[in-house]
Amino acid sequence: ATKLWLRLGKPKTALLIARQLTDRLPNRADAWLLRAQVELGANHALEARSSAERAVELAPEDPEAHAVLGHTLLRYGHRERARDAYERAVELARGTPLEARMREHLSRL
Repeated sequence: ATKLWLRLGKPKTALLIARQLTDRLPNRADAWLLRAQVELGANHALEARSSAERAVELAPEDPEAHAVLGHTLLRYGHRERARDAYERAVELARGTPLEARMREHLSRL
């Protein structure tokens, strides 16, 4: 639902829903990952980075969390740190259907 609100040009609504989700499920990495993605989509890069870091803390083996962290770092111009996050995402996704997408993120640097 949050991504739909973003597409409809309603970033405040999307952000509100994402924040409510992490308030209700503070120990769920997927909630923080969604929040980070919404924050990135709404151009709230600072908040997105914090949310992505929380997602990685909660699920250090989740390649998606590392990829989103890479996206947030790239927004700040931290190419090397973004590369590290993308490389970790590729490592974690190795042998899964996600691997190609993670490699694509890395190849864009």
